[in-house]
Amino acid sequence: MQTVLRRNRLFVIRNSEHKLYAVTRLLLGCALGLMIHQKLGTAEVLHVPNDLGTIQAALDSTQAGDTVLVSPGTYHEFLTGPPHSFTLSGVHSPDSVEPELWTVLDPIPLPDADTPSAFLITEDTVWVKNFVFFNRAEMRETGTTHRSGGIRNEADVLVIDRCRFDSVSAAIDHGYDIRVTSTIFQGNLGHCIWPRPQGRLNLQDCSFECTSQVGVLAYDRSTIVNCKFGRNPTGHRLGLYGESLLLADCVFDSCTETLSPVYMWALEGSVIRGCLFTGIRGPAALLEVNGRCEDNGLAPLTIRECVFENYSMNETQIGVTAVSITCQEGDGIAGRIMECDFRNGALQNSSGIGIFASSMVLLERNTFQNLLPADRADVYVTDLIAEASAQSRNNQFLPPGLAAATSGGMFDARENWWGDSTGPYSPTFNPNGQGTEVGNGVEFVPWLTAPPDSLPDTTGTAANEQFELPNQFSLSAFPNPFNPTTTISFTLSQTARARVEVFDLLGRKVATLTDDNFKAGRHSLQFDGGKYSSGVYVARIATPTDSRTVKLLLMK
Repeated sequence: MQTVLRRNRLFVIRNSEHKLYAVTRLLLGCALGLMIHQKLGTAEVLHVPNDLGTIQAALDSTQAGDTVLVSPGTYHEFLTGPPHSFTLSGVHSPDSVEPELWTVLDPIPLPDADTPSAFLITEDTVWVKNFVFFNRAEMRETGTTHRSGGIRNEADVLVIDRCRFDSVSAAIDHGYDIRVTSTIFQGNLGHCIWPRPQGRLNLQDCSFECTSQVGVLAYDRSTIVNCKFGRNPTGHRLGLYGESLLLADCVFDSCTETLSPVYMWALEGSVIRGCLFTGIRGPAALLEVNGRCEDNGLAPLTIRECVFENYSMNETQIGVTAVSITCQEGDGIAGRIMECDFRNGALQNSSGIGIFASSMVLLERNTFQNLLPADRADVYVTDLIAEASAQSRNNQFLPPGLAAATSGGMFDARENWWGDSTGPYSPTFNPNGQGTEVGNGVEFVPWLTAPPDSLPDTTGTAANEQFELPNQFSLSAFPNPFNPTTTISFTLSQTARARVEVFDLLGRKVATLTDDNFKAGRHSLQFDGGKYSSGVYVARIATPTDSRTVKLLLMK
């Protein structure tokens, strides 16, 4: 009997130990879970003014990851963010409600305090949502260069969503990684976004009105999509510098200004796509591109599917062009312009109404129409080195007027539609052409006999129905008249030995430029008339099967 009692007592003791162990494990698990929840769980939301009376008091009370939610109203504060990540948010998006439901930060200068910014953000990752930044006249002292009136940003990453910057001196200053969506910059008296050098922007669905040398500035790998850029009467609306830049589906609309709406320094891998430039008056160019052009066959910039329309000069300007493009460094390709529309542009004294290029460019499947006056070229190419050439393929140059011209190098404009099946009008090489006119130095043979978009295949040479002069054998010179040098270009239909010579009017040979074997295609030579007298000369090319001559006029 005692043995049984002892066993039962032992069972009860052991059963109690198991229960205590289980309870202990449960308590330890709960404590650990609570610690983990406190460490990694949902962040706290601090309400202003319900929990704390001011925004600054709420910011000072935050821990990493907390949110400060501010009720509608106007708050007269200067804010300094805490040294950790946080979110500052209004209740409503300014675009979705009436102004009386906005959350507005409207700082006023304090008597003895400097006011460099409305909101100083110091570090980490910061989100700002549903806020309106508005400045009264005292904060908009443009002579105080360090007074931004908006956000002074020293955060690692700044994320702005559904905000409004209204009448501030400078909306967002500094920072290396700035991401802005669905935000309005309205009536800003300085720049809208100005990061630190090499700062990257990611902008989407925003609109900008700035008054600065550059309204929005972006560097390498920045992306700007579906934004609208309004007036900037004192400078460029957008400045882009570096490589792998993307500007897509943006609008630059009507205003009168003196500097190009977009200035770009392109290095490599950059794209401008689907943008609209409309109703702009006054600047020398709507899109001004400079860049470094490596001699590797690759263009640092591609411009495609853009529309340039209804642009003109103002009373004080001599003219305007849609795209000005050049290489500041290197002798490679400056850019590719593809599938763009240039229409209803007007100027007075400038040379290229649609495109002005002083470096090698590639033009593909663009349309040029109603660019006036008729005696100014839709595309004008200048200052190319002798071996270089602008190249144009499958474009449409529609009447009226002068379609293409050059003042240096050669413009390879073969396989384009000139508005008529008889080809472009050229006084020297195609006097019976009924299409738009081309200048000297423009190589237009063969041409298309129908618009490229009306043909079944705009990439195959057979479908394009190219018109070719017999044997594709030609000789030309540009400039002509010249002083003292000119470029003599010739085209061969097949590999052959070619001899190019220059004679005076008495038939005396004055120079042999080449006597060698050449592959089929276009070739260029230089003739220097520096040691010869002014007058008429004749350049002649001869192959085993054919010959051509062209008159040269040397004017000193």
